Amino acid sequence: MPFSAQVERWRDLVRRHAPPDLRGDAGFERIVLATLAAESAGNPQAVGDQGASVGLFQLHERGLGSGLSREQRTDPDTNASRAVPQLAEAYRRTGGDPARTYVLAINPGATPDGPQVRSVMAAYSQGAGGGPKVRMSVQAQTGGDVGD
Repeated sequence: MPFSAQVERWRDLVRRHAPPDLRGDAGFERIVLATLAAESAGNPQAVGDQGASVGLFQLHERGLGSGLSREQRTDPDTNASRAVPQLAEAYRRTGGDPARTYVLAINPGATPDGPQVRSVMAAYSQGAGGGPKVRMSVQAQTGGDVGD
C-alpha cells in the first residue's frame, strides 16, 4: 500500500469523482491522494487556516468551499466532489506535473519552494515508494533534498 491506510481508504472516493477518462489513471490518483495526504492526512474533520479550511482537501471558505457550510465541507463526498474535478482539470493543463497540479487546483498562492508544495511532493514521493526518478522530480520541484 503506497500511502498510509488513512489515506488509501479514500481511493474509491477519488475514483467516483474522477472524470471517466482519468478513472484508474495511476498518475492522477497518485497526485490526488498525495494532495489529500498533505492537506488532511486522510482526516475528513481536519481544520486549517484558523478554521477557514476544512475537510479532506481543506476546502477554504473563500475558495473551493465557497457557498458550502462547514458541515458540507467536512463531508468526504461533498469535499471530493469539489476538489477532484479541479485537480483533474489542473492535471490535464499541466501535463500531469504534480507540483503545478496542486498549485493550480488547490493552492494558487503556494510557491514552488514553499512548505505546502514540499509537503505534497513528499507525499507524492512516498506514494510511489520514493524511487530515484521521483526523488529527482521532487528535488527539481522543491529545490531541496527529499532524502531516501
